[in-house]
Amino acid sequence: MQERPPLPTNIKELDEPTPEEQEAEELQEPTQSFMNWRWFATFVLGLAIGFSVLFVLVPRLLQTDERTVYQNSMKQIRTIWKNVVEHYKANLSPRGQDRKGHRFLCEGKGWICLPLHLPCRTGNPMYMSSELRLNHSCWKQLGYQPLGNSYYQLCYRSDGKGKKATFTLEAHANLDCDNVIQSYIIRGSIDPKSHTPVVPYPIFKNPLE
Repeated sequence: MQERPPLPTNIKELDEPTPEEQEAEELQEPTQSFMNWRWFATFVLGLAIGFSVLFVLVPRLLQTDERTVYQNSMKQIRTIWKNVVEHYKANLSPRGQDRKGHRFLCEGKGWICLPLHLPCRTGNPMYMSSELRLNHSCWKQLGYQPLGNSYYQLCYRSDGKGKKATFTLEAHANLDCDNVIQSYIIRGSIDPKSHTPVVPYPIFKNPLE
């Protein structure tokens, strides 16, 4: 008859691991440490990617918004100068002598600006719609109607009659509020031979990069 192995004599003897268990624990400890470091590295990497998106993507989105407003403003400006030119052409008489007194819209009114102040007066490059309420009857004649908020102050002036008739249309912005004004300028005049309006290519000052 096979003898039964002796029972442990104390509790400590029960708690002591066998050599095989000790070897398994020693192999497991580095694995757990490696797993902890891997999760930590993954967290740091995710954090770095998040900040990269924050500092790279967000400014680009803001820039996209600025350029969208810029493009919309340019469309409105082109609409105005086309209205000015079309109005001049529509009111021309076929007889040249009758053109001596002809003029562009709102001649002799001086500078008409909306709003009256340059951008960034309050530290904000954008004009709120409440600042863009039409302040002169000429804006309606020019066909200008602000569409919500805008980054641009718009100014118009018409001088002279006949062959000396001219008009100037300007848009001013300061998207960075750094005292560097971005300007878009259109100047129109009359061709002395054909008596028709001439509008050269627009002038850009300190354009967006």
